[in-house]
Amino acid sequence: MKELIYEYIKELIKSLKQWERYEKIDKNKFLSDEDIQNMVMHGILRAIQSIIDLGNSIIERNI
Repeated sequence: MKELIYEYIKELIKSLKQWERYEKIDKNKFLSDEDIQNMVMHGILRAIQSIIDLGNSIIERNI
């Protein structure tokens, strides 16, 4: 059980680290490049899914 929770947390941390790469991109470049926007959105969705999975796991096990 704890391993699964740690996996969700590791996935969340991985997604957050990927976001950090995009912080350095100029706002205008970000807004004009759909590929960059899609990569950031994918990272956001992965992070959200990790949080949902983590929450479900905690609720399921009454932690």
